[in-house]
Amino acid sequence: PYVGLPRDLQERLVTYYMERLEAYRPVDTSRFVEAYRYCAVNRNLQILGAFAFLSRVKGKAAFQRYIPAAVSALKQNLKALPTASCRRLNEVVARL
Repeated sequence: PYVGLPRDLQERLVTYYMERLEAYRPVDTSRFVEAYRYCAVNRNLQILGAFAFLSRVKGKAAFQRYIPAAVSALKQNLKALPTASCRRLNEVVARL
């Protein structure tokens, strides 16, 4: 969340990881990538909660500057999921 890796680099890293993992064991790539996408959204939500808590409740205002990038990452990761998936979350995030 602090670095903001470009989407193409993120995709290359996932591909690299899959290639390395497959060298040790068989992997259903499509299922792995699907699960990875949901984990990424979950992680984005966790990050946003932490940044909001740290900045608003704990008074550590420095964390506020990371919120816009975290929201952007959440929006990108939600776009990678099927349209019908997380419909309500998409509606909420669209208002941010």
